[in-house]
Amino acid sequence: MRKVGGRSGFVVAGLVAGLMGTAGCSAAMANALLHGALVAAGEEEHSPETGRISSSGRSEAVLIFGGRGHDTFLGCLCDEGSSSSVFNPRSDYASRSADNSLFNRYGEFGSAYGDYSACYVYASDPPVLVLQDGTFVGRLTLNRNATNAIKHQPTLTWLKGVCAR
Repeated sequence: MRKVGGRSGFVVAGLVAGLMGTAGCSAAMANALLHGALVAAGEEEHSPETGRISSSGRSEAVLIFGGRGHDTFLGCLCDEGSSSSVFNPRSDYASRSADNSLFNRYGEFGSAYGDYSACYVYASDPPVLVLQDGTFVGRLTLNRNATNAIKHQPTLTWLKGVCAR
């Protein structure tokens, strides 16, 4: 596992699961996405009793950063109720018009073209996923050839849905 940070000093906030509403996913799909991110980072633990995913006994956050130096916070894969959640329809991070949203197909991070876009199949510097502690998980991108691109199929299926809007 690697830590990320550097000059941009990632700002870290919370998350867990709940891909409904704007993302058009079920809670099971949300759990699958978070599970994939945590497995990729070697941090996953799942409680069948509660259905919650945690790391070392605590809820774990998967944060999304993009742009030059990955210094733009793009939200989190977290509970739909969180104001930072990409699954909260009232959140800027789930907006189809906000500059810092993967859902904005005309924006820097959700367009079909652009080096910082998760949706551009040739993006050279797509958004990254990191855990709350700064552990790098991978790149959130449709560019299958990108170094450290997420390979978790449910996550890619979700992203394709986001990019197709």
